[in-house]
Amino acid sequence: MEKSQTQYLCKKPKVWRNTLDEESFMFKNVIPSIREKTKEDMKNNEKDVRVDPSEANVFKSFPINSISWVSNKLYYYSKDKKLYTLLDYTKGANASITSIKLVSKDGKEELSLDDPNDISSLRDYININIKIYSEHDSGEIVSIPVKLQNKLSSELSDQIEGITGLTFGLFKFFCRSFVVDGEKYLSSYEDINEGMTLIAAAGFSKPYKFKRFKKDYEYPYWGYSMGTTDAMSFVPNKAVILYGFTVYASDQLQFEIKYKLYVDDKVVEENEMTLSDWEDKFYKRIYLQSFHMIPEGANLEITCQIAKNFTGSDTYISTYYGEQGNDWNDVPNDHMGLWTVQASPKSCSSSVCSGNFPEILYYI
Repeated sequence: MEKSQTQYLCKKPKVWRNTLDEESFMFKNVIPSIREKTKEDMKNNEKDVRVDPSEANVFKSFPINSISWVSNKLYYYSKDKKLYTLLDYTKGANASITSIKLVSKDGKEELSLDDPNDISSLRDYININIKIYSEHDSGEIVSIPVKLQNKLSSELSDQIEGITGLTFGLFKFFCRSFVVDGEKYLSSYEDINEGMTLIAAAGFSKPYKFKRFKKDYEYPYWGYSMGTTDAMSFVPNKAVILYGFTVYASDQLQFEIKYKLYVDDKVVEENEMTLSDWEDKFYKRIYLQSFHMIPEGANLEITCQIAKNFTGSDTYISTYYGEQGNDWNDVPNDHMGLWTVQASPKSCSSSVCSGNFPEILYYI
């Protein structure tokens, strides 16, 4: 097999595209294992027609080793999206697996499989999405198979470096609000699932929260019904990266919300969801679909419509709320003086003094 010694360098890396035929950007720091050929080359050599060894295919997916069946090892069962520990298995005459016994990760549920299709749904890895943020990339997404019980650093180092040209150690990895430790196994985290997204951020800080209220009111008397819009504005005095915000919880089990984020009056994200499972008595933190750069001095406005439900006749819901908001500049935070709180003309209820939106979730 011929090996090219070409090392690709470019200003802005893009992945999963042909480089010879489509004139798109090349990889950084990647030596192809197979020499690339143009489509004309392929036509002139029938042996190669069955394989197109361009970057688009050679690097389109990351290979995963065949599964080894080991007792007391964790496996992902794609049919019910749960993790199981292998207890025992039997093999047939041709050495293929004919039956498997497992127990759920928490030890509460046993599972026996003897159908070949069910057995083939067991894996010792899951495919996760990595959303990459660096100096050159703002939201490039790649899908990578990650072994459940290998260190994340060993699973991701080569892939991250191959895609970005940057070493693994320059990145911090986040899943929602917590930092993912590269020395841990993926299986050590709760609520992992196929297609979950990790944020790979080069040079980002730890996650921070800005709290604007000195006091959370003890009773849920802040009322909403369908059509009511609540809003608040926040202005940073240096560039930050927004990853979420907080609304107040209710004494009810759940409510629905439609939110929009504006940066200098331009909508950068909007979403609709049902909120439940309060982090504590007062708060429900909302993690955004994407990171958003908020430039120094830009006006970040958050607007929400909140209702018990948006389809029924009974839409009224009341939530907890904050007081003494005029003193936001004196509330202890990691970055004192970073944020200015302003009233939003889009708001029908919350003001600087009292109301909703107690926290901003950000990175520096």
